[in-house]
Amino acid sequence: MPKHFSRLSKAFRFPADRSGNVAVVFGVAAPVLIALGGAVIDYSLARGQHSALQAAADAAAIAGARELAMAGVDRNRISQVATAAAIANFAGSGRDAPTVLATVTSDSSGVRVDLAAPVSAIFGEFVRVAPDEVKATATAKTLGEKICVIGLEENASQGIRLQDTATLSAGGCSIYANSTNPEAITAQDASRLEASTICSSGGYRGLDANYRPVPLTDCPQIDDPFATLPQPAAGGCIATGLQGQAVSTVLTPGTYCRGIEIKNGAKVTLMPGIYVMKDGPLRVESQAELRGEYVGFYFTGNNAVLRFTGDAVVELGAPKTGQMAGMLFWQDRTSTGLGQFRIDTNYANVLLGTIYLPQGRFTVDAEQSVAEESAYTALVVKRLELSAGPRLVLNTDYDETDVPVPVGVGPTGATRLVN
Repeated sequence: MPKHFSRLSKAFRFPADRSGNVAVVFGVAAPVLIALGGAVIDYSLARGQHSALQAAADAAAIAGARELAMAGVDRNRISQVATAAAIANFAGSGRDAPTVLATVTSDSSGVRVDLAAPVSAIFGEFVRVAPDEVKATATAKTLGEKICVIGLEENASQGIRLQDTATLSAGGCSIYANSTNPEAITAQDASRLEASTICSSGGYRGLDANYRPVPLTDCPQIDDPFATLPQPAAGGCIATGLQGQAVSTVLTPGTYCRGIEIKNGAKVTLMPGIYVMKDGPLRVESQAELRGEYVGFYFTGNNAVLRFTGDAVVELGAPKTGQMAGMLFWQDRTSTGLGQFRIDTNYANVLLGTIYLPQGRFTVDAEQSVAEESAYTALVVKRLELSAGPRLVLNTDYDETDVPVPVGVGPTGATRLVN
């Protein structure tokens, strides 16, 4: 046979049948591949379990620190609160309760929480890559100070703004601006911002003379202390578009659809309770008067804002019990837009309680002192603006009133995670 035919026949020769060998190899490798796949799944489950455990530890530490700020060093009570928070948060992820160790830090300024939970491995009996248990640790501390202003704006400039000859006087407490903007706090012209501490997560604008003391920068942001509180409910309308004019009137708590307007010298007294402004404002103007002890206002729906103007006389104090204890003004957290809550009367001397406007702009542009006769006033608002010539006074005489201070402001301060 010619040589080139011999070479050709070799080139087209079929390979030997090795299917039996492949089957043998796969049979040997299959358990290994399955085990490795199971290990990956178990490891992924362990990582998810650790993330859930860490979130539970964070929540428990903050809960314990808040209890510490409110009740002092009652170690048993703090441990109970932190343990309950850890179990509730971790169980919410569909897993069994962890073991919890909650302790007060050595300097009594915070709470440390250590959690551990067994890992629910699916393939652990074949191959063990994931740990037998996951652990998480968190420590939260009280800020150790009285807080009377939290500006909730997170990134825009002028979250807190003063201009003209306006003064914000909070010598006994601290002011925090959450915005990370370089001009988170602005004080211009002859305005003045006074507090025990002024702290900005971003920066500030203005001369040193506009501040006492000069603001600290790069401060940690403070979470909205009321973000998880259940909101009041709006009921059926007891009045629609109520207008009080040139008479003396007593109003009772309830839902006022389209709000309340008081003007033309009318004098209105409020009975204790919650007043819901639904789809309308609370307006007091034209030398009218509005007075009420142990009253709270909840603003919800379209145009649910407030305006005190035209030399109106306003003297209001927050409830001492119930859902709005310590809360004077409360804006619905689901509100859209930046609602305008404005005071430009010179006679709003008593605003006792906490003003909570998570989606609102609180503006004061009177020419005289505002809130100076209140035992205390605290602000947790989206934005705060003072212009013209007011002196907004935020007192801290907590012992002079039976109206409580909500946890997160005032003497109960705020908390933050430190690791």
